[in-house]
Amino acid sequence: MWILLASTILLVSVGVVLFLRKMNTFAVIARNMTYIYEILHDEYKERFSEEDALLMTCGIIDTLSYDFPLEDMKLALLRAQDGNFSSDNLAYNEINKREVLLMLKRRSNLFVKFVLEVEIMIFLQDTSHHRQDILTAVVSMTEKIEKAIASAKRSYASGRRPPLWHRAVTNFMNADTFERARNELGIIPPAHGAQLDELFQELVEREHWKAIDPDIIKSIFKNAKGDLGRIKTFIRVSELHNSVGNNFVEHANNASKEYALQLFALTLYRLGSELFKAAFSAKTDEEATSLWMRADMAFTSSILCNPFCLESYFSMALLYSGINKDVSLEWCAKYKEAEDKLLNTPNGELNTFQLSRKKNVDPKEAEKAYRMMAEHSPHLLPDDDIEFDGETMRDKINELEAELVQAVTN
Repeated sequence: MWILLASTILLVSVGVVLFLRKMNTFAVIARNMTYIYEILHDEYKERFSEEDALLMTCGIIDTLSYDFPLEDMKLALLRAQDGNFSSDNLAYNEINKREVLLMLKRRSNLFVKFVLEVEIMIFLQDTSHHRQDILTAVVSMTEKIEKAIASAKRSYASGRRPPLWHRAVTNFMNADTFERARNELGIIPPAHGAQLDELFQELVEREHWKAIDPDIIKSIFKNAKGDLGRIKTFIRVSELHNSVGNNFVEHANNASKEYALQLFALTLYRLGSELFKAAFSAKTDEEATSLWMRADMAFTSSILCNPFCLESYFSMALLYSGINKDVSLEWCAKYKEAEDKLLNTPNGELNTFQLSRKKNVDPKEAEKAYRMMAEHSPHLLPDDDIEFDGETMRDKINELEAELVQAVTN
């Protein structure tokens, strides 16, 4: 009987391990949770009074599609802190069980233990295996999970920040939809006044930035409407590609304040376009993801400098059309909202550049502007041999939106 029981346990355990290895899910979850944690810690640390809340927020964002109750996430954290994972019997014999628990207790990294617990929660939901069998498999993968975490940390430190997770974190930390969840977690509401002032004072003294009129930088901060994350993204992508020293300083010194902002936006839009194009010739998926991520940062930062940079809205919709159709549809809607706002804003409230942009939304005016640009500034066009076909960006957005809706419904 004991031999039969042991064989059964072994078969079940092996089955779970093979399942995990085949799907490679354990590494994916660990990697994703690491990116979420790093983004939270990097951009929102000041909104967490304790590490426990930050860890639970990391777990909740990673498992949003599962809609786990907060109490389940609290229990996962408690088990990770205790180090025993569960009072349930492990699918090991007693000797191996003690060795595994001692090994886990010796590990001081709470994040690793918490990732293991979240993985167990997910596999319990996705499979018909018992908790102790899944625990056996997940624990056996601890070393590989740690390697996946370490790799993601290195990737993040090198500047690679997956846009999908960055957007998911930003949405959870700021959207009204998740206000109740944030309150239950004890997340501190944003009080960005002092932090924004501190960042502004630090930035105007930084290399290259200090050569720019502080009023220009102040206008960008104002456009962010208190969103510290957007400002940090703008600074990060601008410095990562040295747009500050190579472009912004010159624009700020040779143009009026209002026009300098438009040139900042144009610089970032062109940077995003170059990164987006480069992604299609990337040699690896990791390289492509990094390029897409930086293109996302450049386009959204372009919009921060100029909320009426319609090309960047369109580019974001196009960027995500092959990655996440729901996000792409959101950007289609944002494009329409921005264009409508531009058209409905009284001329007296728009600067010269914005007035020109508003005028060019009209198809006839757009064609005139296109032909003038093709003649005098062809380098600003996406492709020199493209002919104006009479189709506006609004038309293209409508076409893209229709394709996305059809793809989603199918």
